This record gives sequence, structure tokens and C-alpha cells, in this order.
Amino acid sequence: MVNMKSKSMANFEDFIKLGRYHMYFVLVMEFVIIAELTNMVFMVFGGAIPTIVSCGDVSFRNMTDKKAVCQELTTLKLTSNCTPEVEEEFISINYEWDLLCEGEDQVHNSLSVQMVGVMIGALIFGQISDLYGRKWTVIGTLTCLCGSGAASAFSTNLHIFFLFRAVIGFFLGGVMTVMYVFFVEILPYKHRLWIKTLVTWSPSYIVFSLLAYFAGTWRVLAVASNLLAAPGIILICFLNESPRWLIQQGRQKEAEDSLRSIAKWNKCVVDEDELKSIVEKEIVLNKQRHTAGTRYFFHHLFYSWKLMRYTAVMMIAWFTTGCISYGLLFNLGKLSGSLYLNSVFYGLVRYATAIIIAALDYFVKKIGRKVIQSFCLSVIIICFSAIFAVTYFEVSTQFASYVRILSLCAAAMTSPLWLLAYLLTAELYPTAVRNLANGYASTWARVAGIVAPQILSTSKLWAPAPYLVLILMAVVDLVAFDTMLPETKGKPLPEHMPPPEKCILNSCTRRGRAGAQVERTNSFTVYKFNESNANGSL
Repeated sequence: MVNMKSKSMANFEDFIKLGRYHMYFVLVMEFVIIAELTNMVFMVFGGAIPTIVSCGDVSFRNMTDKKAVCQELTTLKLTSNCTPEVEEEFISINYEWDLLCEGEDQVHNSLSVQMVGVMIGALIFGQISDLYGRKWTVIGTLTCLCGSGAASAFSTNLHIFFLFRAVIGFFLGGVMTVMYVFFVEILPYKHRLWIKTLVTWSPSYIVFSLLAYFAGTWRVLAVASNLLAAPGIILICFLNESPRWLIQQGRQKEAEDSLRSIAKWNKCVVDEDELKSIVEKEIVLNKQRHTAGTRYFFHHLFYSWKLMRYTAVMMIAWFTTGCISYGLLFNLGKLSGSLYLNSVFYGLVRYATAIIIAALDYFVKKIGRKVIQSFCLSVIIICFSAIFAVTYFEVSTQFASYVRILSLCAAAMTSPLWLLAYLLTAELYPTAVRNLANGYASTWARVAGIVAPQILSTSKLWAPAPYLVLILMAVVDLVAFDTMLPETKGKPLPEHMPPPEKCILNSCTRRGRAGAQVERTNSFTVYKFNESNANGSL
């Protein structure tokens, strides 16, 4: 056993030791991620576009322009009433319900419907989890997600399917918002990035591609993927509620029990007196800032000037990352090569890049969050600029393989960007509004999911337009992130809201500045309310 009495504990962070509890949490996260990913990107296979090869006696095999094929098909249907012959890798909704050409746009609209649901769910369940806790919010949303995801397989028409996608998106938004904050709140700060890198969506793309390959049809895939994720619901029941959230709520005994249980999982011996003392004083400090159990809402994300700045920059980061990632993902079916292989490569390159960058972050102290973000966005800008040039000079057919490679390279950079988006939202905001912040910030990624298909559709007006738009967005994100956010690598999570005198909201009661500095002496952290301290006050 690890003896935690061997040294005096300085603060709450010293109780968070990496151990068996975290490994169990990683296992739980894997099941949750399968549920998230398979439902989020289901339409990559569910909405796969079959290749139209002929209609009657007219063959389209030598035609590479999809728009010309659709125009010719429309004419043939009017004049000869022929039945299109198609080839498919996967029996998608498009194939089963004969949604070709104009019908493809109807299926793509399900993406926007789903993302609207995700956006609403992220806001609502982010608020619920901050008010009522992480654990049971995740259990409820994950149960409903798997249930509605499997039930969608029994849709009899496109309208019912749309309704299911909206419901799936609603609960998906809740799971994605709450689970990552729940996970980060229990991770030791030195291990956050590399663990989050290992426990990510990227390897699950490979699992999803294999499921799709053996399922063969969209109905079987919908049921199988959600049944595979269902054991996660049971496993979550054995987790402890977040002790950080319990402390913020002023629930001292429950917070102590949670920390004690985690230490038992990790086979650590805890000094009971010190445990109680630190939890009690964390709660006292919280009361000095605000009454324990105070309820916080959306407007508290703009409580101080610093919080307002964080919220604005994270909004840009989430929106840009979402547009780039979903744009690449939804465009997989249009790349040269097999849809299955493209999906596998998409997952592999994302995972490999994330592991390399996480290793650099862990072993090289000078490489922090801002360096990683700047590098990834720079690579994406270069890749998109090259694709823009190929498209502008109308040589896409000749350079199809290069466009595929450049797209996968850009996709490789999106995995670290997603990790940083979730991680920084947790590292910048205090416990009281952390899930609320995650819900609000991630809402902009869901807005991006709605907007991304529309950005891709601008290619109908001007072929290079989508890449120009994404390049400009990446540049804005790069500048804002680099100039307006602090480096958070290796710093404890902020626990407390800013003091009342930092408040810029009209509803705040302006108090004197006598409490502008709260010192926690002896075995407690010192928090000073100034711009240079990103981890005490905001």
C-alpha cells in the first residue's frame, strides 16, 4: 500500500493519486466513448452514398462528375421511367429507401437535426450536472442514448428516423458534456493530457469501421453498436461521485467518503485527520467566496472580465475545431478509396498523432497546451491551403490521392484539438461552473456540426470555397488562443469562483476589497486574486 501519511499534504490535489480507480474509470470511459462515437458519426455509414452505375441502357461508369450524373438521371427518369442501378459498399438509408441525388440532401439534413439535439442536450445536462451531480446525470443520459440509438433501427420512414436522430442527439449532448468533466475532475493534474489521449475517440473509429463491415446494413449497425456500449451503464454505478463537486456543494461527509473510497481503490493509507481538515477548509474557503450550495447559471460564465475572455476564446476554439473535424468527417465518403479503409485510416492517424503529442507534452516541459494548439492549427492551415490550390486550379482528379493524404493529415491534427478543448475548459473554469462551461463551450461545437455541412455545400457555388472558409476560421482561432489564454499545463484545477469584488454583472453586490486576498496557510494553498494567478481566482 502507498502510505499517504509519509508527508504533509499541501492541498486537495495531493489526495488525487493515480491508481486502480483511474484504470477502472478508463475502462468505463471506453464503453462511453463507443456509445458517443457510434451515435455521433453513425451517418458516415448510415448515410453512405451509393454509386449510380446505370439507368436502363445508359451507363454512368465513365462519368466522374456527380452533378452531371444526377442531371442525366433526372432526364432519363422523366423520359424512359428507368430504374437506377447502383453499387454500394454498405446498405445505407440512401440505398434502402432509394434516396439518390436530391434525396441525398434529405439524409444529410439528419446531421443538422442531430446536432441541434446535441446542442440543446449539452446546455441542459451541463446545468443539471452542476446542480445535481455528475454520476447520476451520466447514468441517465447514457441509458437513454443507448436505448434510443438501438430503437432507431426500427424506423419505417425518414421522418421517424429524423425524430430518433434528434432524441439521440439530445442525450448524446448530455453524455459528452458531463462525462469528460467527471473524468478530468478526478485525474491528477500531471497525468491529464496523456490519459485523455489514450482514452479518446480515435481508436474507436477502427472499432466502428469493423462493426460496420460485419453488420453490412445500417439497421444492424445501429443495434450492435449500442448493445456493445451498454455495459458501461452498469460499470458507472460503481464509480464515486466527484469529490470536487461534493465540496463545492458543501457536502463534507460525502466528499470525505468519496476520497476515502478512491484511496481504498488505489490501496492508499490516508491520514483521517488531515483528510477531514483539508475538505473542511476547502468548504470554508468556498463559503468565504460564496455560500456553499449556491446555484450557478449560464450568466456566471461572464462573472468577471477574465471569465468573459475565457468564454469568448473557448467559444471560438470549439466552433472552429467542430467545423474542421465534422467537415472532414462528413467528407470521408467523397475521398478516393474504400469508405471502410478511409474510416480506419482516419482513426489511426488521429490516434497516432495524439499519442505523439501527448508524449511530448509529458516528457518535454516547454511543450504546453498553447504550443500544441498552435502546431496543430498551423498544420491544418497548410493542408487546407494545398487542397485549396488543387481545387482552384481544377486538378482534383489528377491529384485525388494527394487530396486524400492531405485530408487525413488535417484529420490527424483534430484529435489533439478536441482533447485540448475538453481539457482547457476543465482547467480554466472553477468547479462550480465547470460542467456549465463545458456545456456552453461544447454547444458551439454542435453549432459547428450544423454549419459544417452547409460550409461543404458552398462548393456548389465555388469549388474551393469550403477550404477558404476553414482556413480563415483556423487563423482566427490560432491568434485568439495564443494571445488571450494562459498556459494551464501542470497547474491545479481552480476550485472557487472569483470574489464578489471581481464581479462585473449588474446583479452583483459590490463589497469592499478587504477580502481580495485569501491566504490559506500551513498546509493549504495560497490563492491571490490577480491576473497572474490562473488557478486560484478568476
